[in-house]
Amino acid sequence: MVVVSSPKYLKILPHTLHKYNVLQKYLRVCNTFDKHYSNFVYVDTHGGSGKVYLESSKTVVNGSPLIAGHWTPSFPCHIVEIDPETYGCLCQSTTGYGNIHTYHDDCNKLVPTILSNIPKGNKFVLFFVDPSALVYRGPSGTECDQLRSETIRAIAQFPRTELLLNFPLESILRCAGDCLRNPTSQRAIASGQRVTNFMGSMSWQKLKFDQRRTERNRREFLKLYLDEVLYDYPYKGAFLVRSAEKNLPLYYLVYTTHNNTAAKIMRDIMKKEGNFSLFYDISTGRPQHLDQVYPLERFIFEDQ
Repeated sequence: MVVVSSPKYLKILPHTLHKYNVLQKYLRVCNTFDKHYSNFVYVDTHGGSGKVYLESSKTVVNGSPLIAGHWTPSFPCHIVEIDPETYGCLCQSTTGYGNIHTYHDDCNKLVPTILSNIPKGNKFVLFFVDPSALVYRGPSGTECDQLRSETIRAIAQFPRTELLLNFPLESILRCAGDCLRNPTSQRAIASGQRVTNFMGSMSWQKLKFDQRRTERNRREFLKLYLDEVLYDYPYKGAFLVRSAEKNLPLYYLVYTTHNNTAAKIMRDIMKKEGNFSLFYDISTGRPQHLDQVYPLERFIFEDQ
């Protein structure tokens, strides 16, 4: 860690460290396997500035590109960033990492190209997909979707891919609520279209949306996304990340894979990161069984 006050680095809050911890622990496992098989690739669709500024401690820490570059030095690491100033900082931060390749553009445009250059079926490809919201607003006033459902479906249909994805819960609920409360407002209509572009269909408009019960809302949105966008993956999991200050739900960190062993590894990492426990089951007189509470086909860690 280095003390710094540079405005070029993206700022993060303490809850982001959960995401980085999960990524780092999983990459360390992947690196162990890669030493034997040399068949892993890492792709970061929203790479950010490489190094990031942790406001709570006023220090600079490694963001996801440098975590990957450090812990998986033999992996080809493909890092995408759309913002021009942030991309410049990313290039500076990753200088000296021979395994990191950077790209400046919209990830929705670049992902098909990156996939086309990976030998199909010969590599395990981990995609770290980390949008900060639904919309990217550029310095010249341009706007675009940070992540579209077609991009995720293209990844899901590519052989041997895995996803670690930021499901931007707060942004989705805010935009969806705006659309449903003000159906004739042009701003609300645009917000609704952003949700549709992310969720992959207008099915979300049929969900029972209740401002007083955000817990139900978030689970329904996540379930719909897992069912409609990530249906190609047999194993799916998620970890609800909350704000450190007020304990408010911010986003789900979603994981998907075709591999049973990988799912077990990630389930264990998420369980430990969130400090989730199995309790004594009074009805059976035995401790709860992990596979019953958190089945590999859909393990979701949220409220304790």
